[in-house]
Amino acid sequence: LVYRHLFEATKSQNYLVLAKHSAMASVELARKNDDTTLLSIAVYNLGKTQESNDDANDALVSYREAVFLNVDRPAMMAEMKTRLAVLEHKNGDT
Repeated sequence: LVYRHLFEATKSQNYLVLAKHSAMASVELARKNDDTTLLSIAVYNLGKTQESNDDANDALVSYREAVFLNVDRPAMMAEMKTRLAVLEHKNGDT
């Protein structure tokens, strides 16, 4: 999140590269810890980073995985589903 904010403030693409790889590392660590909640959050954050990098197809895959994991956090699930639906709509899924 910090790297994405730094990108917004500076428009330096370097921060998006850092955000992407930080998010990828978070997903890998969450998978190793076998924690569904951590994994869902990490995959969702990876999706947001992919979306910021204009990788809509990869972001959709990440958002779908995050929603599929269905963590017991209603507000977070609502945010994930909303972001997924908005990106699907942007990609032409009406």
